[in-house]
Amino acid sequence: MEESDILRFPEEREREERLRGMTAEALCSALSRLEASLPTAPDTAAEDERRQAVKILSVLERETARFLAAERGKTDVFGHLRDAGGFYADYCEMQAALQEGTQRLAELFHREPNGQAVDRYTEWAVLRLSQGLHEDPAVTDAARALLGRLREVQNRQAKEAERTAQLRACLRTFLRETIPAYCERALPLSDARNGGKAPQAGQLLALVGELNDAIVRTRRALESV
Repeated sequence: MEESDILRFPEEREREERLRGMTAEALCSALSRLEASLPTAPDTAAEDERRQAVKILSVLERETARFLAAERGKTDVFGHLRDAGGFYADYCEMQAALQEGTQRLAELFHREPNGQAVDRYTEWAVLRLSQGLHEDPAVTDAARALLGRLREVQNRQAKEAERTAQLRACLRTFLRETIPAYCERALPLSDARNGGKAPQAGQLLALVGELNDAIVRTRRALESV
């Protein structure tokens, strides 16, 4: 037994024997089918997801800015309401838009990522055949050509996965930290439990301003991914 064989699992040797025992015609046909199954164009899912997220955040940015512009003039220098009419209703309208937007962002966040181009065994088989495992040089040449294509696809998928990870990181911070923290502080300030009869308008407006800033930061971060 050669030294290299000592480091191999029995299943690997069995697989090599099986590949050696296949005809060159069968192997070349299998390699050709595999190459035809590889994606020829970049996966646009991550870019589509990013664009949708930016679009949703832009809507939230406009809605929070609209609320601030409409309601800031209704408080005095101490943050008390001078005109209570419509303040809470306007706030609820903004909250509804915020809830819908965050729900859509969460759906994007939980999208299943795309799988790998090939499984581990298939990649191993192509690699071994490209190294001359089979006696027929036609198999070796076909495997080498396929391995080159496979590496191109894998490199592209790795970049796409990295971009998706950056996108998810931005959304994770916004959905799991920014929004819960905002909601926790906004609930008592809005006096929602009492139907918004006595909201702390000045503090609530300041909080919505902070949220608007966070939305802008998140949108810009996604645009730079």
